[in-house]
Parts: sequence; structure tokens; C-alpha cells
Amino acid sequence: MNKILAGQENVMCFIDDILVGKWDHLKTLKEVLQRLDKHNVGLNKTKFQFLKSEVTYLRHTYYAKFVPNLSIVLHPLHDRLKAGVEWSWDRACDEPFNQCKRLSSETVITQYDESKPLILATVKAHMELQL
Repeated sequence: MNKILAGQENVMCFIDDILVGKWDHLKTLKEVLQRLDKHNVGLNKTKFQFLKSEVTYLRHTYYAKFVPNLSIVLHPLHDRLKAGVEWSWDRACDEPFNQCKRLSSETVITQYDESKPLILATVKAHMELQL
């Protein structure tokens, strides 16, 4: 999906979720739909939301499983999301946020690139891999 929508302005894509920004959104939406059609990508029309002032996008954090102890690190930030707590960002938020950034950059996560070699490591080395 990222390759199909690469270079498209005002569009965010995460796995199979696409978010079209508000600037000239009808033109952008048309371009996105044309690209998807060109690549025979099917769409689930029941998930479409149009002309919303706000949407919930990515309810979960996919990359969390790659960041060790993420829930502990971000605990001070999660406390600010509790009901009845007024949201504020101060220096106490900077450290967990920066620590999370450091932890996530230590574990390199990237999209698969067909032009680069692929190394497959397994526990049972005696097993054959049929491609």
C-alpha cells in the first residue's frame, strides 16, 4: 500500500488504513482511488468515512510490540489520558517520549525491500525452505 500511494500529498497510510487530509481532499481522494483501482486493490465501503472534522485513526500502536517495556516507559503519558485529567504537556512528558523514540530507533523497523537480500533465521536449521 505504501508503494502504491508513495508521493501522494496529504495522505497517510498504515498497512491497509488510509487517511486523506483536508486540503483539496476531493481531488486527493480521487487520485487515491484511481491509484488503488490501477493496482486492483479492493476496498471495504463499510469502513469509509467522508467529510469528518475528526476521525479515530490507528486505535492501536502496531510498533509497540517492537519497543521493549513500552507500557512502563509511557506510563506517565498514559496517566494524562485518564478520564477527568486535564491534558497538559510539560517537561515530565519529555523524558518518556524521548526514551520511547530512542528505544524504537534501536530496533530498526522498515518496510520489506525486494531489492535487498533477505536473510531468514530459524531455530531448526535442519528444516528445508521451499520457495
